[in-house]
Formats: sequence, C-alpha cells, structure tokens
Amino acid sequence: MRLLYRSGIFFFLVIHSVTGQQNPLSPATRHTVEVGGLTATPAHTPFWLRTNQYGTVPPRGSFGTVRAGAHRDYRVRPDSIGKGTGRFDWGFGLFAVANVGVLPSANNPAVLLPDAYAKVKFGWLELYGGNRREVTGLGDTTLTSGFVAWSGNALPFPKIQLHTPDFVPLGFTKGLLALRAGYAHGWLANSYVRGSYLHQKYLYGRLGKPAWKVRFYAGLNHQVQWGGRADYLVNTILSVDGSLPTSFRDYVSLVTGRYPGDIQNDRFTGFDGENRIGNHVGSYDFALEWRGRTSNWLFYHQHLYEDASGLAFRNLPDGLTGLRFLNGQTADAAFRVQRVVLEWVNTTNQSG
Repeated sequence: MRLLYRSGIFFFLVIHSVTGQQNPLSPATRHTVEVGGLTATPAHTPFWLRTNQYGTVPPRGSFGTVRAGAHRDYRVRPDSIGKGTGRFDWGFGLFAVANVGVLPSANNPAVLLPDAYAKVKFGWLELYGGNRREVTGLGDTTLTSGFVAWSGNALPFPKIQLHTPDFVPLGFTKGLLALRAGYAHGWLANSYVRGSYLHQKYLYGRLGKPAWKVRFYAGLNHQVQWGGRADYLVNTILSVDGSLPTSFRDYVSLVTGRYPGDIQNDRFTGFDGENRIGNHVGSYDFALEWRGRTSNWLFYHQHLYEDASGLAFRNLPDGLTGLRFLNGQTADAAFRVQRVVLEWVNTTNQSG
C-alpha cells in the first residue's frame, strides 16, 4: 500500500479598476490585474487547484502567474426606460494569462487567452464570437465540481454563438413559461485531429412566474465533435483516407442527430454510417428552485448521454446531482455562511 500526500499553496493579489462615465446607464470597462503563484508537492498540481480554471493552471510544477483582463458589459436598462430605447448594445472581453516557471509546450503555451471575444445584442438576443469562459447546464456555477457535459477544465476555443443569455418569458403565457436557447459553431484545437469542428445547441425552459417561490427548470444540451483529418486514421475503419465527413449534408445529419442515408460511401465508413456522424455528448438537465425571504434552495440533476441508450434514460442513475443553499441575509455578523453546495457524481451504469 502506498500513501500519497499531495499539498498545494495558491496565492493571489488582485487589483480591480473601473473606467467610464459616472452616469450609471453608461457602460463601463472593467480592468483587472492578478499576480499569484503556486507551489505543490509532488510535481503534479493537485486536481482541485486546477478544476474550473479553464485550463489556465499548469498540470505540473511550481509556477508564478500574471493575469490581466478588460471587459465591457452592456449598459443597465432600468424599467423606467421605454421598450424602444437602448435595445442595441455591444461589449467585449479580454483576459490573458502568463505562467512563469513552466516550460511552454504545444499543450501549454506561454500566454493563454481564455477570454478574447466581442458581443452584440438586440433586445433579448445576443451574438458573440471568440474565446469565452462559460458553462452550459443547470446547476450552481460557482462551487460546482464541474458540469457533466461542459465543464470549466479546458481552455475555451473560438466559437460563434447566437443565443438568449437570460430566460425570455413567452408573452402569451403571461410569464408562466420562459425559454433560453443557443446555437453555436466552433473550431477545435489542432491537437490530434486537424481542422475539426464543434456543433453545439441547447434549449431550457422555466415554469413559474417571477414572483412564485417555487419554479421548475428543464432542458438539454447537445455537443458534436466532427470533421477534420488525422494521419493516424489512414487505413482504419474510422475514416476514408484519414478524413472525416465535412459536407453540408453531413452537417445537417449531425445537427438533427439522424443516421446518414448510407451505411458507407466515399465520405465516411460504416463506423459513422452505423453510429451517426460525429461524436455526440450532452445532458438532460432538471432543477427545482425554492426562494424564501432570506434563503434560496436549488436541487438539480444533470443526466449524461452519449448515445441512444442515454437519451432513453437507460443509464440511470449516471450523472451529476446537486443541492445548493444560498443565504440571502444581509445583517452584519462575525461569521456567516453565504453558500453551500453538495454534489454527487455517478458513472457506474454507462449503458449501451
């Protein structure tokens, strides 16, 4: 038996500044500078110091880090402003990380850009392009161990996404039902497969009016890795001459999740023809929220799927289950618990 002891110390000095006009309706550009470092034994950085850091913490070695960012958010629109005013707005985000003391490599460059995007919005609809730190799913986003379908453990890659950042109430339901949706196309890093893409979409619904204490959420997300070429795929059953299908017909097939019309042809082999084009992963998400006068409770479950058996819930109880408590009390106290999250991850079934 071996007893492994791992420890790590992470320290940060953070400086924030905000520039802009004093008018609260005018957008402001926020600047941040962080200086920090980590030392760990043994050489591998403890996992919980790297999780949800979007790939900015090196996996091994002691190091120093310098981080700088600038973000411009949308202007505030109070209820007193007419609906026809200020519907169009724009913003951007830039966040750079330089780690010192770690040898740069293809998988760990000297300078990282987890945020490098521009965004525009018109009303409740937003379009953005670039790298952006984000989460997809229902659950607590601050203390989570990581969502099952889209975690914060990898460096973001370029995407173009059209979505509704917030839930949009459906007028004919008088606020009873609200929807949040998104559709994206991304470009994956050229690590193992060159020129591969990501397709992503999600749809979530909220049942319950804004003033209700209890509200129910449900929805799903769908991600597909597809396309590209790799030399190690040549002369295998996985591809045709090392290339994976990238035609528009193939794109429509993977977006809809349908089987292609052929078992195999000059674009793909029987591997894609029998199993659908691309690598499909996602989750069904469910959540129940209770909002009290001084507290908020959220119970959620993310059901993981990566094939038809998962879509049919044959891999129960695989997924992430969590309970979040949020303390809304504002009274001064020497000690106060603000947020508590309990999560359980299960992958013992895996089904088909």
